[in-house]
Amino acid sequence: MFIMDKIDEQSVSTGGFNFRHGGVYLTPSRRTAINYAVGNPFGSELLTHCHLLSEALASSEEGTRATWFNEYSELLAILKLQGKPMLVKVNRARTVDFADEIGETPPRRLSRLLQFIADSEAETSREMVRGAALREALQNQDSAKIASLIMRPTRVSLTVEQIIESMGQQVNFEAKIVIEVSQLEFEHIG
Repeated sequence: MFIMDKIDEQSVSTGGFNFRHGGVYLTPSRRTAINYAVGNPFGSELLTHCHLLSEALASSEEGTRATWFNEYSELLAILKLQGKPMLVKVNRARTVDFADEIGETPPRRLSRLLQFIADSEAETSREMVRGAALREALQNQDSAKIASLIMRPTRVSLTVEQIIESMGQQVNFEAKIVIEVSQLEFEHIG
């Protein structure tokens, strides 16, 4: 009942839990998307919590069905269906079309994530140039150049996928537009 009360309020808690529903939420993390898809067998948190509540109410009334259940026959029919989890990927997404979970547009956390990706890609390019220069210095037996290239500090760079999976797991966004079907890619899970 606590969760259903929070859902009914349609707000974001002080701890950052988003109980607003009715919109489309996206995450850059494949792992997070899979967790949401598998963890919400009815396709949404709201329907999954409705299912849990209806099951709890049905079992608490010792097998008798409350009369108000009849008012929700369409919902109860949906809750009897067996779903199959799937991922929906949005292609060609624009940052201006999304807000973070507290409504900030453009999402500041997405900007930071994109900046980290750009910085990591720039570091990867610098390391490739340094590697080529080191190979050339080794071929020319230029010990001074070799020493300067080896002594230069390097930073660890990550792939885009590594950055998204490590930093993007708790970064979710609300779509502020209707996403065109042509932008969607579907993938069944398991």
